[in-house]
Amino acid sequence: MKKQINPSVKAHLVRGAFYLLLLIAVCAIPFTLAQRNTIKRPATVRLPVTVMPHVSSAIPSRSFVGARTARLLHSLIPNSVYMIDDGTAENAVAWTDNPPTQNFEALWFNQFDVISGQTMISTVSVAWGTPVSPDPGMDGTAVTIAIWSDPNGDGDPSDAVLLGQVSGTIQNSGTNTFIDYTFSPPVDVSAFTSFFVGDMTPMNSGPVHYFQGIDQDSTLHRQSWIAAMSDGSAVDLVNPGNNDTVGIIDDFGIPGNWLIRADTGAAVSPTPTPTGTPASCSWSGGSDLPFAGIRFSGVFFPANGKFYAMGGRDLQTGGTEFTHPFEYDPVGNSWTTKAASYPDPFVSNIECAVANDSGTDYIYCVGGSQSSSATETGRVFRYDPVADVITTVAADWPPGDASTLPGGITVFNNQIYILGGFDVLNNVSTDEIWVFTPNPAGWVQKSTVLPVPLAYIPTATIGSLIYTAGGLDLASGTDQTNSFVYDPVADSISTIADIPRPSSDTRGLNFCNQFYVIGGGGFPTYFNEVDIYDPVSNTWSIGTPFMTARRNAANDTDGTNNIWLAGGIDENLGSLASTEIFNCPVSPCGAPSPTPTATATPTATATPTATPGGTRSTPTPRPRPTAPAPRP
Repeated sequence: MKKQINPSVKAHLVRGAFYLLLLIAVCAIPFTLAQRNTIKRPATVRLPVTVMPHVSSAIPSRSFVGARTARLLHSLIPNSVYMIDDGTAENAVAWTDNPPTQNFEALWFNQFDVISGQTMISTVSVAWGTPVSPDPGMDGTAVTIAIWSDPNGDGDPSDAVLLGQVSGTIQNSGTNTFIDYTFSPPVDVSAFTSFFVGDMTPMNSGPVHYFQGIDQDSTLHRQSWIAAMSDGSAVDLVNPGNNDTVGIIDDFGIPGNWLIRADTGAAVSPTPTPTGTPASCSWSGGSDLPFAGIRFSGVFFPANGKFYAMGGRDLQTGGTEFTHPFEYDPVGNSWTTKAASYPDPFVSNIECAVANDSGTDYIYCVGGSQSSSATETGRVFRYDPVADVITTVAADWPPGDASTLPGGITVFNNQIYILGGFDVLNNVSTDEIWVFTPNPAGWVQKSTVLPVPLAYIPTATIGSLIYTAGGLDLASGTDQTNSFVYDPVADSISTIADIPRPSSDTRGLNFCNQFYVIGGGGFPTYFNEVDIYDPVSNTWSIGTPFMTARRNAANDTDGTNNIWLAGGIDENLGSLASTEIFNCPVSPCGAPSPTPTATATPTATATPTATPGGTRSTPTPRPRPTAPAPRP
């Protein structure tokens, strides 16, 4: 929205602008913009070691009159309630390694003092890149736009807390065009005297994009900030002060202001509309796990609204299994190591899901392995998160006792299904389907088998059907794309459209009655891609990617607003502690979708070709440097 000013005042300003411009044109007298009284904000900049901000180019020579004209018009007739730039980006900045080869995740934000009567922030506007070095290749990049509080009003984001966020894409970069990102409902900053608005730009694997346009010839400095991690890891969007590199951009030797503005009403002129998948949903960083870890099973527990990383170990090669569950509290954005102890060390590669016994929900965990002994188990235990108690269930999963790790896990009608698996002793995938009933506890093998043997299968239940996407074929040592739908009532299985890329080593999720596959892979390619299957149309589309490609992480969803992703193995076979959260402030589920029904024949048939419904966003998948044989 353009800032509303009195028409008579506006007329005087325009006449004044004309006279001043005339003086500039005739006499070429230097003119400096007036600056409001600003407090020089305290800043402690913890300079990075290997990752740092870089500018796109040196400031070119420009027409004196042209530059002053642009600044004067923008200052006399501002078009945003909150702005500190003159509308022209003389340069652009990237958070990169040194020398620059790729981008790393970073937060870029401006500090503004709250203006009385202008406290409902409805729009944040950003001009991306710089006309000095246009880079249309950055257009379409997924970004997060955010507003943060300044609780103590000192202008320093050390205590800033996220108030609201929306997802969108970069558009019209390098043109000084401000793209509007709308917050609905608006974000109320009336409780504060100061606040921050800005954006989070993603990591990629190169080339470097100079995302953030900077106005370098304004006199309004020391209000533009950057927050990032000096090692290039994921940033904390919720609490910017938790990042290890936080400071005013001037203190990095790059004085200037970001072209980031805020408004308190709808835009008055048409502007490109940012897009996201789904609308108003985005990925952000959460607090780290207590320990970096891999080969977890992730479970959301509806009874208390918390997320659990079950089992797992600390390292891919060798390593020690964890002995207690890790609990994530979404409200406090914090992890806790629980007191309950696992019954044995065979907790790598376990598969866990929620089922009910006699009116009480439990997290049931099936099978697992121990790295040091290279031994598998079929043991089943259940965890009561409310009482923090673990109990062994007297009903082993039979294949587990014969050296097989469970494949995909899901729940239908309060029964736990295991599809496929990894027979470690014989180094082959399996095709069996097993079902567990909590009371009386016991297992039954189904007559139907998978069309092909597979391990580590992304699996989820939607309605009355169970869906799979990809999986690991041990015979070839590669991830697959073939995908299936299993009808547990009819005990029949059919093919569906292939997932657009090979996948394994991640859990499938039912989010708003769509089948989400979050990252995974690793044989040979790691992914940060999110693939979404629509059971009604039998088609796949590409969702918003998360930050760090990983497999064997803990991940699950509440089904409507959140997806959690924690830990896992990165492309260098390292262990991750980072948590990433996909959040929709307003659930995109909407009206209930039609319940999918099986329409194909029970036998496997030729799989239709899937056409992705979107473009894969950066960063692109990166192959890992080595390809060791799969191991438990």
